[in-house]
Amino acid sequence: MIDRQVIIPSATYVPEELRKIGKLPAVIYPINQKIMFDHLYEQYKNTCEVMRVICGMGALEVHQRLGRYAETNVVIEDLPEVKDLAYTVWYGIRNIDSPVLINFADTLVEDTSLFAEGDAFYYAEDFPSDKWTFFDEVDGAITQIYDKIAPGGG
Repeated sequence: MIDRQVIIPSATYVPEELRKIGKLPAVIYPINQKIMFDHLYEQYKNTCEVMRVICGMGALEVHQRLGRYAETNVVIEDLPEVKDLAYTVWYGIRNIDSPVLINFADTLVEDTSLFAEGDAFYYAEDFPSDKWTFFDEVDGAITQIYDKIAPGGG
C-alpha cells in the first residue's frame, strides 16, 4: 500500500440539472446500483492508506450513508463553513505531509494504474461551462480554480 491519502471533496449538492432523485451530495449520489463513494472505495481501498471525504451540505446524510465504512480507512470531515471548491480542497490537504490524490466526488477515474509516485491530479481538457470545475495550470501546477461558471463568466 502506498503512503498516500485520497481526498474526496463533496461540499455541495449535485447541480439541479442532475438531480433525478433529489438533493444529495455527489459522494452519496447513486450510480449503477451503488452510491458514488462505493465506486471510489473499490478504486482506492488497496492502494491508499486513508480516504478522506470532505463534506458540507448534506453532511448528516453523508455520515449516515458512509457509516458502514467506520471500521475502515475512511475518515469523514465536516467543513466549518461551505465556501468554494478551492477552500474545500485546501481544507482537505491543510495538514497532510504525505502524497495526496484528489478525486472529486462526482468523478470516476477508471485507469488509476498510472499513479504517480507523488501527488496526483487527474483531469481532462475542455471548454469552460457551467457543468464542470475548471483550472488554470502552469508547468504542472494549478494556479487558479474556477467553480462551475457560465460561459464567458469568471
